[in-house]
Amino acid sequence: MDNANWFGNNVSSILGDGNDISFWKDQWIGTASLRVMFPSLYVKSTLPDGHFSTMGMWERDTWKWKFEWTTELSDIESETVHDLLLILDQVRPSRETRDRRRWKPHKDGFFTINTAYTALLPRTGECNIEPITANALKLLWLNNVPSKVSIFGWRLLLGKLPTREALYNKGVITNNHERSCVFCFNVAEDIPHMFFNCNVTKQIWCKIFKWMGTRFCSATDVPNHLIQFGVLITGSNNERFRHIIWLATTWSIWRMRNNIIFRGDFVNVSSLVDQIIYIAWFWFIGRSRNIDNVAFLDWCNNPLACFRCI
Repeated sequence: MDNANWFGNNVSSILGDGNDISFWKDQWIGTASLRVMFPSLYVKSTLPDGHFSTMGMWERDTWKWKFEWTTELSDIESETVHDLLLILDQVRPSRETRDRRRWKPHKDGFFTINTAYTALLPRTGECNIEPITANALKLLWLNNVPSKVSIFGWRLLLGKLPTREALYNKGVITNNHERSCVFCFNVAEDIPHMFFNCNVTKQIWCKIFKWMGTRFCSATDVPNHLIQFGVLITGSNNERFRHIIWLATTWSIWRMRNNIIFRGDFVNVSSLVDQIIYIAWFWFIGRSRNIDNVAFLDWCNNPLACFRCI
């Protein structure tokens, strides 16, 4: 797969009227574009960027192909045109329907984050990740949260967030003093420190666990922390919500970090915890059924009991 165009390589076109499909460049017939299948004809076409509808015309109810070339074709190229016409023999545009796009990784052609994630696996090298991380990723995708949060969680579990330490290692940050955590300024800002080991984020987690009325969950690494946190949410119907508080917390920590850097904000642990409680509630009520009897006050007092109501 072409890593530079992984998205385009996973999209195919379904022919309608031919006004939106590039005849040579889009994949609309077979498993490759006509540019790839017939490169010698493509480079000699007078319309290399032309849409399907410009490559022929309707004569009453019959579609007639009309190809024009920049130079005279060789004998071999003329035979290649014959091969092209054999492929196109039964192909006709439609006068009633428009062209459509199909997302190939999904059996029904719809784009989803989960199938995009699967399509990206070969590019990220994720097929070779540790079993504990693979398990955490499977649990992550079960949660019904906004797509951008799922992608954030994916990058967090894979250690792909642009922390100051990561940017320093890539040469983006060159000043050694700029490696420091934006919360405590004592330690280099890597993922384990920023999300779990910094004194500021430890305070945040302590308050979250106290709100939940459960034991504190210490972290050895990100995947283990997510898995251990999920165990706290019991019930067979809670897979879609088992980690929404965890995701709301890590997401809010990352947003606070960015707001400090880019907006000049200051750390406010109590305010952030209130935001986490509200964000998690917003995701919960927006994606749950049969919660008419659960009020925000109930959520604030006992979120685990609210999970058991669904």
